[in-house]
Amino acid sequence: MKERRGKAMNSKRTLMRGLLPALCLIAACVMLMLMPDILPAAEFGDLTPEQQKVLKPFEDKWGSLTPEKQERLAKGANRWMKMSPEQRAKTKERLGQWKEMSPEQRQQIRDRYERFKQLSPEQKEKLKTVRERFRNMPPEKREAFKKRWENTTPEQRQQARQRWKETTPEQRQKMKQRWQNNNGGKGPSQKSGKK
Repeated sequence: MKERRGKAMNSKRTLMRGLLPALCLIAACVMLMLMPDILPAAEFGDLTPEQQKVLKPFEDKWGSLTPEKQERLAKGANRWMKMSPEQRAKTKERLGQWKEMSPEQRQQIRDRYERFKQLSPEQKEKLKTVRERFRNMPPEKREAFKKRWENTTPEQRQQARQRWKETTPEQRQKMKQRWQNNNGGKGPSQKSGKK
């Protein structure tokens, strides 16, 4: 009886060893069919007609691109197709600016983005708020601020960052009040012309 159980167990194990890879393969195929947008197209013709239209400049060299590059381009094409005409115009403008940058400038931006990804959600939100404040400054004040910042040394910039970190909420409130007094009642986050 023990022998029969042992043989039955061995045949079940053998069956499972044979079925497990087959089941994994079937599951992988099902997942691939359900997620076609995620996979890079091996051939340019495998892209959707809409993707082909957007990625036409890459058609001749598509086969020589890495699968990762193909995937990034395909995802970018999908994002492009979902954009409004205004968003597309803004994206084209930014792409033009990117192309005009030196390799060093591009690397600096990539490095900043990597550092940004490492921030906590609270830090990211705070940084976005500060960026919005800056963007909402009147153009002449924004330019003056940029020039003043560009004319400081790295050591001075670090000292300014450190001083800001060391200020208390009360001190920051006083600074905001001084700013408003010096700028006609408008705070740093208010747009020109609004109260």
